[in-house]
Amino acid sequence: MMDTIIVLTVDDQKFNFTICFDEYGNLYLDGSNYINNEYFDIVHSLIFQLNVDRDNNPYFDPGNYEIISDIIINKLPLDKQEEDKKEHDENEQDNHEFIIELDSDGNEILCDDNPKFTFYGNLDIKITDRENGDVAALYDTEIYHNTVCIMSTASGDNSSIYKLKLNLNGDVYFGCICDNEYRYKLSINKLGELLFISV
Repeated sequence: MMDTIIVLTVDDQKFNFTICFDEYGNLYLDGSNYINNEYFDIVHSLIFQLNVDRDNNPYFDPGNYEIISDIIINKLPLDKQEEDKKEHDENEQDNHEFIIELDSDGNEILCDDNPKFTFYGNLDIKITDRENGDVAALYDTEIYHNTVCIMSTASGDNSSIYKLKLNLNGDVYFGCICDNEYRYKLSINKLGELLFISV
């Protein structure tokens, strides 16, 4: 299937996790159909959001990311992405907005605007509104089938600082946009922790 990625277990079983996004470009891998698989010890959720730690390492967070609703977004053709990037670079101005919000105590919090992502390609991957999925991703994503890019995402204001490349065969590349990328495989242990394993 073109909307799943291979995740290996420690004993080399292959699970196909569904690839999903929210409108802010966050990647989710959903293995809910394996929740009762005998491989796992007690597991409460197999839905993961990709995050980045302070040392620039990717990790999957098994939080509460239940779907609120599906979002219909028309994906643009892949060849339009380069044109959009060039146009953005030529017209780049400092139009960065800041929004004032109030915390639970009524104190003002200065918040950066939260740009929605643009999606390119025709791959039928769900884009959903999710619990705890309302902050823009720090990474752009490219999805490959073998060596052909079949889908990509880009932040609405070109503010992403990382690049994620997923191959449906399970190869993952991640790194800073202006630096080296590192190759990983995805592995899930018996506790239901989805891990990046350096290759």
